[in-house]
Amino acid sequence: MRLDGAISEILEAHGAESPPAGAVLSVRRAGRLHEAVGGLRRSAELAGGDDLPMTVDTALDLASISKLFTTAAIMRLVSGGQVGLDDELGRWVPSGGAATGASIRRLMLHRAGLWEWWPLYCEAHDRSGAHAFLDTLSLRYEPDSGRHYSDLGFMMLGRVVEAVVGAPLDRAVQELVLDPLALRSTRYRSPTAGPVAAGSLGDIAEQTMLETGEPYPVPYTVDDFTGWRTGVIESEPNDGNAFHALESVSGHAGIFSTVADLHSFAAALTGRDDLWTPDTASEFFADGPDTGQALGFRSYTAVVDGEAVRLVGHSGYTGSVMAFAPDRELTVVLATNRLHTAGRPSTNDRLWATALGAL
Repeated sequence: MRLDGAISEILEAHGAESPPAGAVLSVRRAGRLHEAVGGLRRSAELAGGDDLPMTVDTALDLASISKLFTTAAIMRLVSGGQVGLDDELGRWVPSGGAATGASIRRLMLHRAGLWEWWPLYCEAHDRSGAHAFLDTLSLRYEPDSGRHYSDLGFMMLGRVVEAVVGAPLDRAVQELVLDPLALRSTRYRSPTAGPVAAGSLGDIAEQTMLETGEPYPVPYTVDDFTGWRTGVIESEPNDGNAFHALESVSGHAGIFSTVADLHSFAAALTGRDDLWTPDTASEFFADGPDTGQALGFRSYTAVVDGEAVRLVGHSGYTGSVMAFAPDRELTVVLATNRLHTAGRPSTNDRLWATALGAL
């Protein structure tokens, strides 16, 4: 494996893209751990020049990798017969508005027709208000007409977990996933004690989305919200809906973890038959009607020893990706703080392609 070379490439500027300030590439293969670390935890021009290194124990804002913990919770509930993949959302969230008739399966495949994103914080500033407003939104697409990756769908799935367990989402995920797997460095809202990777400089990305109407033409401007963050975001979720509207706990974002815990999580997804049955796990890992999309998981292909290997996992907007091969001992975790840069950030797709190319 060529991990050191991949880290060097990840930390170099690429065209108009500015590289992340720090990165960790960690591969567990056949029981052996291979790691490469590079860069700083924060960039000097944004955070006063400290040079604390990123390590496998640095806490990260997982952003959309949080969706995998919602997915794992649903895997447990499906395995235990408490939830069916073809249950309609309305069975568990009767107030679910236009999405009430969507099945759990369709929500997990991002085929329910929901908007991809909506700045709920422009309308509400607490969980109950945000959920109530979410339930008023009409669909953007005809259900099952195609895959439209949706944060809103996983907000709904988080509410399903809450309804079935009868507890707030953070407590439900703790009970169903984190405690049984002994993931001590993983939790919602803020990281556990120890070093933390800086996320971004304020809410720049979401302000830009409202200023331009791209990529989603929502009917708001930056003046419709007054709580924008302007300093370095650290120890709180970068995602605006999670932080400003959902009290940092949501089915789509809000979890902090470490590279070490993500390896443990991946190993458990394929090796804990006491938590989810092999048949359930296989069904969740299999691609649905859209290439690259399984039930809650994204799928990727890497070439390992000249052989094409299928991985499942997820990326997070803040710059981290985790994936594993369900049929072999292979887990890849890339951790970067790609948004913490003075220029245009590198894309997750490019960083991840570089990481997979090192296997």
